[in-house]
Amino acid sequence: MQFFLADYIHPQKLMGYTTEISKIASNLSLVKPLADNVKEKAATGQHTPFTQMTVSGRWIVVYTANGVNDEDTMMYFTDFRVELDASAISHMVSANSLGNMKVLQFRYDGVYKDTMDVFDITYCNTGERILKSNLVVCDSDQQVLDVAKALNVLPMITSVKDSDKIKVVMADEKIEDGDILTVNAFALIRFAKTATEQAGFGYLKLYDLTNNYALIDDFAKALEQLGGKFDRAVFVEKFNPVRWN
Repeated sequence: MQFFLADYIHPQKLMGYTTEISKIASNLSLVKPLADNVKEKAATGQHTPFTQMTVSGRWIVVYTANGVNDEDTMMYFTDFRVELDASAISHMVSANSLGNMKVLQFRYDGVYKDTMDVFDITYCNTGERILKSNLVVCDSDQQVLDVAKALNVLPMITSVKDSDKIKVVMADEKIEDGDILTVNAFALIRFAKTATEQAGFGYLKLYDLTNNYALIDDFAKALEQLGGKFDRAVFVEKFNPVRWN
């Protein structure tokens, strides 16, 4: 499975989008025909807005740019099986682009097979590695410590007590956007200090807990594979989505 990186993912995972240029570049690298079309269009030097689109896996991928600079550049992903007129994407692209998406949808519907479903969309930031859609790991000591500081758990994860043992600290990150509250779950890990190595750090991150709570088993398995202990009761008590609904 390959992953498109997004800034927003619909709760039902039917669409997503990103405006972050580094993520757009990463996404384009996975779809060479679209990347080539974008490059050719930009090379004309016309400096006018343009849109390019294709289908990859189950996703209609739409790239839009102003033709001058990176401002306003966006990339959208829509599951081709949805009713486009009734989907959120219908309010985000032009009528002409929506019409072209419908043409792609019609043509693709007759040839699509489940074996072609090789792309998914996910949240993922720089320095993180994707384990599964919306579940990532980070093993950069400094990045982990920066996150621990931002989450106010730095003293807990860096405590020298029992430095020869693995330590796991559960923490949550709350992000408010208007009336929308998104909660991300973290397991910050201090790996055991040995006779020859200092303790290292890492974290597991489960994005958008409310809409990805089904990943709890994958979260648990990943933590256990890293050597940490997982207490489901503690996790459920701390991260129960009901608390944020």
